[in-house]
Amino acid sequence: MSAEESAPARVAIGISFGNSYSSIAEVRDGKAEVIANEDGDRQIPSILSYVEGEEFHGNQAKSQLVRNAKNTVTSFRDFLGKEHDSPNSAS
Repeated sequence: MSAEESAPARVAIGISFGNSYSSIAEVRDGKAEVIANEDGDRQIPSILSYVEGEEFHGNQAKSQLVRNAKNTVTSFRDFLGKEHDSPNSAS
């Protein structure tokens, strides 16, 4: 590599996937920054909701908790990677 060429910038991405909220951050040039969503939120509710074939997530899904509780899923992090009928899926 010549003196005129520089190494590409190194970037690391981190995901905090919690039962209540999730967030995504990037580390660039030694500084970490949590990435905001389109609404400017840096913490996004870990909620999914299904309405008439559409999938909603985050704050849009959170607003469905009362109106559409049957089709809204919360606290699902502990079930990722497990079979639906697994006897230990709640552990």
